Amino acid sequence: MLKLLPIISTFSVFLPQALSHSFIIALDGANGVQSTGFGTRLTTRGMVHQYTGIITDKEIRAGTVGPCGRIFGGENFPPFVLDPHAELARAEASGISTVHKDGSIVMGMFVHNPDGSGPFHCDYSSDASLSSFHPMNVTVQVEGVDGVNPAAHNYVYPLTAAFYPNATCTGGEGKDTCIVRCRNQLGFGSCAALKLGEAAKRSAPSNATQVANHADAPAKNESHPVAPTPHEPASPASPPKAPVPAPETPAPVPPPSPAAAPKSAAVKEASSPKAPIIGPNPDAFRIYNSGAPPYQPPFPTTPLVIRPDGVSNRPPPHDPNYNPLQADTPSSPPGVERRSLNPKFKRAFLHKRPRRHL
Repeated sequence: MLKLLPIISTFSVFLPQALSHSFIIALDGANGVQSTGFGTRLTTRGMVHQYTGIITDKEIRAGTVGPCGRIFGGENFPPFVLDPHAELARAEASGISTVHKDGSIVMGMFVHNPDGSGPFHCDYSSDASLSSFHPMNVTVQVEGVDGVNPAAHNYVYPLTAAFYPNATCTGGEGKDTCIVRCRNQLGFGSCAALKLGEAAKRSAPSNATQVANHADAPAKNESHPVAPTPHEPASPASPPKAPVPAPETPAPVPPPSPAAAPKSAAVKEASSPKAPIIGPNPDAFRIYNSGAPPYQPPFPTTPLVIRPDGVSNRPPPHDPNYNPLQADTPSSPPGVERRSLNPKFKRAFLHKRPRRHL
């Protein structure tokens, strides 16, 4: 028993790696390019979960892997440590997705089993050097609690993350690429390359821009100058003048005539509540039968006649297979016995086998 303890302890180290799988299988770019996460080779033979990325802070601090971690691997796909620069060059050769105008990117997160679920945390390296990361805003999250979802099994979940305003991407050959990293609490996920595209023009207004806009407001509309807001100081060069309100003269009110009687407010009598309709709606029959064929009266029933042999002229209401030709046929008289085969002959007839002609 003592010899099995080292084996069990060694197996427990690799247990989370073998039971949890999730990675970025696709990124839907605004430029029409659908790229994949780093380390994904969809043309390799094997199971899809072999492209799972394992990104744990423990391994990153130990120096065994880089900030993008390593790939789990499979039978025909050996595991390896990711080289972010080589993966970035590979992504630039095949095409890099760009984010939308609002700075968001829609990703497909493949979850192999419950332990690879959400929630996911996404950040990015603006210069693609992976020396520092900035947080991203995850707007559409993957279902899960602490990385576990019992219902997850070989399913692709949408994951949407957005860059905050004033984000910049200065990496890659074109100096316009970022490296995005998304992983769950257990350390499973992927890195991917992204470009801002049209979202690079989106920037948050700075304080200097706001002050300049308020300072130019009186010049644009001189007849109605606008005073600065309390938290913004007025410009000493051209201080805005507050508008002087014109004196208002009250209009004369004529005195009431003595003969006129005071008008009382008209009181509207409350209408008595309608009695609730008890029973079906009288228009229900018309509404239900709208478009139906006109009503036809039932066929006239013939009087019931029982013949001497006991057969009625009406079919039994419970017999759906009633045939009037067979029902009107009188049965055999009770005095006549039905002819049957001799028991011996019947037994021989039933068990007699046909001869085989050779």
